[in-house]
Amino acid sequence: MAQKIATVSTVFAACDRPDEANERWNRDDVRHEVGGRGFVIIDPLIKAWRELKPLREATPSTPAELV
Repeated sequence: MAQKIATVSTVFAACDRPDEANERWNRDDVRHEVGGRGFVIIDPLIKAWRELKPLREATPSTPAELV
């Protein structure tokens, strides 16, 4: 079985799901969902997601990759 890879899109999706459902989440939840990768990879991506969230909300029709 192939391991999941913690990429920008997988981490952003793992952050989006509980956030859209107004559920509390933390980096352990994201780590579990993306397949257990190290926090060295996941933490900067979560930080970027949090910093980009207001921008993504202001421009909802623009793909996250372009924001």
